[in-house]
Amino acid sequence: MSNTLRQRLTPMDAFFLYLETHEQPMHVGSVCIFEGRVSYAKFLKHLQSRLGLVPRYRQRLITVPLHLGHPLWEDDPNFKITNHVFRVRLSEPGTEEQLRQLAGEIMTGVLDRNKPLWEVYLVDGLEGDRSALIFKVNHAMVDGVAGVRLAMVLFDLDPNPPASAVPPVKPKKKSLPDAKALIHDALWDGVLSSLDHWTRIQRKIGRFIEGWETPQVADAVKKWAQTMGSFLAACPRLPFNQPLSGQRVLAWRSFSFTDIRTIRTVCGGTVNDVMLTIVATALHKYLQKHPDAKARRIESVRILVPVNVRQEDERGDLGNRISFVLLDIPLRDEKLVERLQSIQLQSREVKQSRLATSVSLMFDVLQSIPAPVQAALLGTLARQETQNLLSLFTAVPPANLIVTNVPGPQIPLYLVGRKMLATYPILPVCLEMGVNVAIVSYDQRVFVCVVADAQAGSEYEQIAAYMEEAFNELRSATEIKGAEYVQIVRARERDKGDDAGTTAPVTAEGTSASISSQPLEKAGTASKARRGKTQNKKNVVPAAPSSNEPAGRITKQSGTAHEKENQGEPTPNGKAVLSKKAKLTVPASKKRANGRTSQPILGDSVASEKLSRGDSTVPGPKKKR
Repeated sequence: MSNTLRQRLTPMDAFFLYLETHEQPMHVGSVCIFEGRVSYAKFLKHLQSRLGLVPRYRQRLITVPLHLGHPLWEDDPNFKITNHVFRVRLSEPGTEEQLRQLAGEIMTGVLDRNKPLWEVYLVDGLEGDRSALIFKVNHAMVDGVAGVRLAMVLFDLDPNPPASAVPPVKPKKKSLPDAKALIHDALWDGVLSSLDHWTRIQRKIGRFIEGWETPQVADAVKKWAQTMGSFLAACPRLPFNQPLSGQRVLAWRSFSFTDIRTIRTVCGGTVNDVMLTIVATALHKYLQKHPDAKARRIESVRILVPVNVRQEDERGDLGNRISFVLLDIPLRDEKLVERLQSIQLQSREVKQSRLATSVSLMFDVLQSIPAPVQAALLGTLARQETQNLLSLFTAVPPANLIVTNVPGPQIPLYLVGRKMLATYPILPVCLEMGVNVAIVSYDQRVFVCVVADAQAGSEYEQIAAYMEEAFNELRSATEIKGAEYVQIVRARERDKGDDAGTTAPVTAEGTSASISSQPLEKAGTASKARRGKTQNKKNVVPAAPSSNEPAGRITKQSGTAHEKENQGEPTPNGKAVLSKKAKLTVPASKKRANGRTSQPILGDSVASEKLSRGDSTVPGPKKKR
């Protein structure tokens, strides 16, 4: 964490505070599920010992009279941890459906601003000898990235960590500032923050145009103008773009991160592109089966995507460092791989034009407006009557939904000795966007939570189910495309007479999301009996390349003992799971002309050496000169 803790809310933090109403509570959170029972007494003691690392969680908001400045964070002289940590027990049988209903009830309503803006609920009685934590934090305190880093402070990497060296917190027994002091500080801070604000804008402009020639800057400005026009242009309203009630409901799913990365490796793009494709396909299914004929005629969906714009010197800070980009995704009847490639192209254009930075600059300029005007405008905008009036002239909502994807740790985390099995993120529902989607990756799984308003987004569960269907269909499409790719690679290697390849087609076996054996058998691979004899051969698996690697590159990963225990498990599409990692093996029946067994495409000593060091990316064979 940063050594300095800003006392006054930044304009972006205050933005979320001013937008909050009882109909659109602006808090984020998560539902974390643990194996075994988490002791309330141990958790309370553990949390108390870690609060010294996040002093913000001992501070409450103080509003400046007449909104002459943004609110302040001040130490709460009456802070008691038991006012923030609560214990709940599910009635039998304690299903996850009951947990979802409880989380929706907890996320309904705003937090009390007379104390620090966070709450934690310890839930007992979850079936399968499990327990859960439900976190609820106002968005003015953290964004998604800061929330993940905060979890790293609370959780441990080992079930039995060494004793914490965090010094105990010594509460400051000072009274809250009076109105006179608040007004004086607000006026003085206003002068200093204005200078700092415009200095920061100049630095951002410098980073925005760094390394660009004049034509590139002109193209980026043009792209920014188009995006600003999209913010103001009306988008087709989906059935859930309706006035909100404030009551929250949740539905969640989880997917294999290995599967998602295999899709990315074969089809190209990023993990975020894959998840956006799944969401867009689910919305397409939802609209096509909707009873309203008008909804079935909608041809595109506009998604608002938050983007982290933290700089290196801001990585430890709490608060919000985000920008937004808009993606208009067509909902034509097209193949899923084609939709993924379309989204990939659009995302690449956004990145190349540095659109997130330019939109962030626009917000910075708007936030230079005096604090009283910001509070009045945003407070008015939050009212439903104002949104109804604005919808006659501009786009309300600015998008159909928000989709946010936050990368999390890919190793297991522990809390007071209990392993965290799952974590489902929660984001606000506001501005008539009645359904939003939050995504986080953790411990080789991708966890998705559909957050909805009970009135506007009553069909949220259908959308979550359609996401699962879309994932399975995209996985199957990837299997076919991966099979074609392998055949092309093999044909090229055969034509070139490369010693690293063989003339035999490569079979691919693995999880239901990996490149399966069925498509390749049609291309003339060995029979099932022969394939069964080669399962112990050396394997090459598709792994996750870095975001800078070219699309379609095949990489290598290692399996684990736990993965081997799951061999033979049936999958939804009827294929046998040999491991959680996709494997590419060479049939033993295919020999070289000299009698030696053929080698995998990437099976060289360099690959083995890198694998032993833990490198996930392995280069392919060198071509002959």
